[in-house]
Amino acid sequence: MRKEERIFMYGQIYALKNKGFNISQIAYETGLSRPTIYKYLDMNLEEIESWCNDLTVRSKKLDPYRARILQWLNRYPHMSSAQIYDWLLEIDGDLDCAESTVRLYVKNIREAEGIIKNPQARSYMAVPDFEPGKQTQVDWGESWQKNINGGQTKLYFISFVLSYSRYKFAYWLDRPFSTDDGIYAHELALAYFGGMTEEFVYDQDSTISVNENAGDFMLTAAFQAYVETRGIKVRLCKKADPESKGMVESVVKFVKRNFAENRTYTGLEDWNQRTLNWLKRTGNHKVHKITKQRPEKMFIVEKKHLLPAHPVTLDQNYKLSITRAIRKDNTILFKSNRYTVPLGSYNRFKDHKLSLILEGDQLLIMDPAQEELLAKHTVCKDQGKLIDTNLHEQKPSKSQIELKEKVFQLLGFTQEAEIFVGKIWDKYPRHRQEQYRLLLSCIKDYPDSASSALERCISKETYSANSFKSFLLYEDAWQKKDYQLRLLENDENLRYALESAPQRSVDSYYLKLGVE
Repeated sequence: MRKEERIFMYGQIYALKNKGFNISQIAYETGLSRPTIYKYLDMNLEEIESWCNDLTVRSKKLDPYRARILQWLNRYPHMSSAQIYDWLLEIDGDLDCAESTVRLYVKNIREAEGIIKNPQARSYMAVPDFEPGKQTQVDWGESWQKNINGGQTKLYFISFVLSYSRYKFAYWLDRPFSTDDGIYAHELALAYFGGMTEEFVYDQDSTISVNENAGDFMLTAAFQAYVETRGIKVRLCKKADPESKGMVESVVKFVKRNFAENRTYTGLEDWNQRTLNWLKRTGNHKVHKITKQRPEKMFIVEKKHLLPAHPVTLDQNYKLSITRAIRKDNTILFKSNRYTVPLGSYNRFKDHKLSLILEGDQLLIMDPAQEELLAKHTVCKDQGKLIDTNLHEQKPSKSQIELKEKVFQLLGFTQEAEIFVGKIWDKYPRHRQEQYRLLLSCIKDYPDSASSALERCISKETYSANSFKSFLLYEDAWQKKDYQLRLLENDENLRYALESAPQRSVDSYYLKLGVE
C-alpha cells in the first residue's frame, strides 16, 4: 500500500469512528480486518506520519533488480511475473526470493509506472488423476521469436508430459516436424525420462495419423513401424476434445509463455540447450498449481514405475510420406507448385490429407491410407507451376457420347464424318453438347445439303458447328436458285462471277439521291 493510500485509509477510519460506527461496521465499510482497524485507531498523527514516511526509505530485496525489471516491463508489457521470476533466476541462480515476493514487487512497479498488462485468458480443465507410469501426453506447438538480425524466426516444438508427475520435456526445430523428426524427438524424450509409460496420448496430428473412421485411427506408415518396434500403446484424441489431453495443452502454453515469449533466438542448438536449462530451473522445478508439488520430486516416485526404453534399431523397410491437404481445385501444393489429382478427389478427401511419396524424381500422390494411387507426376524444379495430366480431365458424360454418335449417324458414318465429329470433340471439350445439338438441328433442317457442307468443312479445315451451318446455308441458297455450286479457282472464274452478278442502272442511284 502506498503512502497516499495509507493516509486516505487512516482518515476514512477516523471519519467513520466519529460518526459513531463500531469496529464491526467500520470493518464492513472499509473491507479491512478488525486487527488492522484497531492498529489504525491506536496510532496518533505523529505515528501515522512516521509510518507513512517509512515507505519511502525502506528498501526491498528486489530493489537491486528494479531497473532491469522495469526495462523488461517497458519492452514487454504483457510479461507475467512468473516469467520475470524465471529470468531473474537465469541471471542470478543464488536469488533468495519467493515467487510471491516477485509477484507483489512487479505489481507495485506496474501501479507506480502505469504499465498495464494485456489480459491473457488461460483455460483450465479438470483431468483425472493417473497412477505413476501409466500415461504420457504429447502435443506440438509453434512460436515466432525475435532473432539477432532484428527479424523473426518461426520455431516448432514438440512437448511431452508424464500425467502423474507432470514431469516435462520439449524439443525444438526451425522447420515443421516430419514423421522422422517426431520419432527422433520421442527417442530424446525417452532418454530424458529414463523409460516410458504404458500409454501415449496424441492429438490427430498429420505427422503421426492420416485418418479417422468411427473411432478407428490410422497411423502413418513410418510412425506405425516405430510404434510396433517400441511396443507403444497409442491413443488418439477425438477432434475438438481438449479434455483428453488438457495437461499437455497447458504445457504447450507454459513453454510458449514462460520460456519462449520475449526471448531472442540465436541458434537451434543454443535454443534447445536453454530449453533444458529452463526445464531444470523452472519447468520441472516450479510447484504445480494442481498437485501442489514440484514435478521433479514427484518424478522420483514415477520413475520407478516406468517401463524400460532400451535403444532400438528401427526397420526402415517402409516409405516415409508427407501429407498435404487437397485444395478445392483438385490440386495439392508441394514445394511451391500445384500438382493435379483426378476430378472429384476433393469431395472424397476434403476432410483428410493425402499422402505424398517421393521415388526418385517421381511424386506419388496416394489416398490417406496409402492404398490407392491417385496421381503420379515428375517433380518440377521450378516454382509457381501447375503440373497436370490429361488423365485428370473430366470424364465425358453419357449425353455427350450419345450426341456424338447421333451426329455421326446422320452424316452417314463416312470417314469425313468421323474426322469432323472427332475434331469438334477435341476442340470444344467444354461445349461439346452445344456443338452437337447445333449440328443435329442444321442437318434436320437441311438434309439435302449436309454432305456438301461437310465436304466444304473438311477441305477448308474448319471444324465447328457454326462453320458447318454457314456452309450449309450457302449450299441451300444456291440449290434453291438452280445454280450449280462452283469454286472460284482462277481469274477467269472470278470474272465469270462478277459478270453474272446482278447490276443496277446509274439512273436508279441518281433517283435515290434526288438528282434529276
